[in-house]
Amino acid sequence: MLKKTTTRTITYTFSNGVAAGATHTDTVTYARAFTYDEVTKTATATGDWQVISGTADFLAVYSPLGAGYHLQDSNQSIISEETIGSDADAKNETIDVIYEPNTDTPATITFFDDTTGQALAEETSLTSRGTTGEQASVTIVIPQNCAWYANGQQYQGYRWCPDLCWHV
Repeated sequence: MLKKTTTRTITYTFSNGVAAGATHTDTVTYARAFTYDEVTKTATATGDWQVISGTADFLAVYSPLGAGYHLQDSNQSIISEETIGSDADAKNETIDVIYEPNTDTPATITFFDDTTGQALAEETSLTSRGTTGEQASVTIVIPQNCAWYANGQQYQGYRWCPDLCWHV
């Protein structure tokens, strides 16, 4: 029996080459009978190729989307269904899906009262934007003895220090 395997491999990576997810693999194996002539030392195939493992239709595959990233090629959000059929001569295929970081990703800094463990009012939060996966630097300048106002409530007596915040 003659055998032939055809594989479609879909890889998921970030633009920096790091794997972004598990590789998806579709495989189909075909077989067909043959006769071997001992005198002429030749093999002759008989019959058609038959699927013996897998399926001759590779189903559509949805590319996973991660927060903060987008597809380098938007046409790869779905890798189309592919019918191999009885074509045992179909070539192996590798499809590389590459993710690019978003360049306008929001990051929110929320302040907490270390006495109560509760977040201060949402209006006291800060939002910055940057590129996903890159370190961002934010400078916060709070004058001594400042008071914050949010929703008519005064937050006074909070001081900022490099290692922790505390309520005076």
